[in-house]
Amino acid sequence: MAGNAKAMQVAQKPAPRSAMPGPDRHSSALEERMGGPVVGVVVADHQQAFAEGLGIILDAQDGLSVLGVAYDIHRAVQLAADHRPAVLLLD
Repeated sequence: MAGNAKAMQVAQKPAPRSAMPGPDRHSSALEERMGGPVVGVVVADHQQAFAEGLGIILDAQDGLSVLGVAYDIHRAVQLAADHRPAVLLLD
């Protein structure tokens, strides 16, 4: 039983921030390119016109960068895995 408790403690210990994948991985490049803090966004909706329109509107906002637009769940998952956005907007 004591061995299991120790294994659970080790499993719950978070990885060092530098080793963790996620939005921070690309944020410095985005911030450099856009001149300040940026939130990466992936938009997904089965209605192509809506998804593209929302992507254009969001991308025009200061501090937001649309990293991709998807029309189905498979592409949304691929974009999320590739870009690790801070926000994943799904319908």
